[in-house]
Amino acid sequence: MTLFNVDISSIIILLIAGYVTRFYYKYLTRQSPLPGPIPLPLVGNILTFTGDIAVWPSELQAKYGDIFEVYVGPTRNVWLCNEELPQKIFSSALRNNFHDRVSKDCGLDEVGMINVALAFNLNYDEWTYVRKFYLKTMFTPAFMRQALACTQSTFQLMEGYWAKLGEDTVLDFSEWSRGYLMDSAFFLTTGNYLDVLTDYYNKLSPNSDPEISDGLLKEKEYFRQCATDFINLELWFYFAPKIVRDLPIIRSYTKKCKDKIEYLRENLLKIVKARREEIERTPEDEKLVPDFLTMFLTVNTPRDITKGIADDINGRPMTDKEIVNVFLEVSAAAPGLVWLYI
Repeated sequence: MTLFNVDISSIIILLIAGYVTRFYYKYLTRQSPLPGPIPLPLVGNILTFTGDIAVWPSELQAKYGDIFEVYVGPTRNVWLCNEELPQKIFSSALRNNFHDRVSKDCGLDEVGMINVALAFNLNYDEWTYVRKFYLKTMFTPAFMRQALACTQSTFQLMEGYWAKLGEDTVLDFSEWSRGYLMDSAFFLTTGNYLDVLTDYYNKLSPNSDPEISDGLLKEKEYFRQCATDFINLELWFYFAPKIVRDLPIIRSYTKKCKDKIEYLRENLLKIVKARREEIERTPEDEKLVPDFLTMFLTVNTPRDITKGIADDINGRPMTDKEIVNVFLEVSAAAPGLVWLYI
């Protein structure tokens, strides 16, 4: 194909060759080079990703040592895999000089996860405001008792399913642990089970309880799927460069991931609004259940059930949308990640 006597295919090849040459020139002349897998243009080291974010760093550590570099798209990241190395960086973010844990153009801004909640909040004032809510709720004795009761009841539910499966059944403890974590976190934050354990039991049991399986609507099943997949959806936008996410073949998958996150956010918003209406209907002399959702909704309001605990949160209550962003981290994503930023 030619245009004005110029071979367009040759121009495209020259542009690609120029970009690749520039990329590797910058790679070879980078400051303070570290060991790590050799990146590819545009995609970086994404092709070495094993599919398990918990296993991948361990594999790279075994090959390259305790400190190495990984390219997320064209961006260089230094990973520290010895617990002594990141101690200062990942100590309480309130007392060190490393507040920002991600860059503002890391891809999460496309799904509204930058400058909200804790983990990816680059706005220090907003981050401090949300952090105070966390501290005030978690140090409330009533919440601690609720957390203990929640973990016990969820384990009893899981133990009951084990008994129904029988002693001869081989248990995949990693799957059961995942379900236990998700159900416990969701129940502790919203007062409702996500039914991950129930769904997994129904898949394993040839004689699953009809009342349980028939009661799970397709909409609830899809919501549960979005919630359990949320961390992987986030990783797609974080690791995959925008130019890759927008490729014609991959664009539909990117839209599907974005739609799942939006669906999850909309349904969490319905849960938050329903609980707010429930609190408003509850008589003032009746005690409210001290779960995360109720506490976040009542802090800085006349129905505050955390009074007397770290009473230094001045100003407004949280909006419903702000609470949804918090619960995307706590309930649906990686609960352990959030505590790291407190």
